[in-house]
Amino acid sequence: MKTKIRFLFFASLGLFIPNLVVSQLPIQSKKDSKYSIGVFYDICQNKYLISGETNLGSLINMAAYASQNFGITVFYSLTPKLKLSSGLGISDFGYQFSYSGARFYPEGTYKYRVSYLELPLDIVLTLRPKRKISIIASTGLSFAFYLNRNNTLYVNSQSKGNYDDFDNFDVYAPMIVAFNAGVGLQYNYSNKISITLQPNVKLSVNKNTYSYLPDDNEWTHFSSSGVKAILIINFTKR
Repeated sequence: MKTKIRFLFFASLGLFIPNLVVSQLPIQSKKDSKYSIGVFYDICQNKYLISGETNLGSLINMAAYASQNFGITVFYSLTPKLKLSSGLGISDFGYQFSYSGARFYPEGTYKYRVSYLELPLDIVLTLRPKRKISIIASTGLSFAFYLNRNNTLYVNSQSKGNYDDFDNFDVYAPMIVAFNAGVGLQYNYSNKISITLQPNVKLSVNKNTYSYLPDDNEWTHFSSSGVKAILIINFTKR
């Protein structure tokens, strides 16, 4: 009789322990997708640094240029706090400069708008992801492919001149590689909708404009700083 009782006791214990272990494991919700999608708008200021040497004299002073970028972004959740981010955007890597040279170009202020198709690849860290307001930080690289430019330049902000072949920086890089970084806040309106406001910086790692003249070896790198707003939709049924 005692042997039978012991057998029933250990048999019950053998069934109970595995169930207890399984119940303690994290449960992956089948209702939540790892993907989310967003639309972004980025207002920023581009600055250009002239490098190299020229035999044409110091004729150009680069100035800050305000630009607007927009597009879509896709997030993939690796963990509740860590995501991969990519997408497509139309970015204006334009620039502005004042010209005081003696060649046939009028003296004054010139402004170019240069459009690129941008593909960012970022890692996004979210702190306090379950709270109403979360802290986010992101870093990564972006690859931008040249689309077109506005050939009309503004001279002295009054008259217009079609100086699309300005010597010093006529050639645009077919692709720009840049380093991205930013820290901001995310407001989680609901389980499905979030709004992110993130100051960010961008630094190019290759030449982005240069001259076609054999006597002019000047070229530029650009840096950009601004604020990006993102409306995010999470694919969840909850």
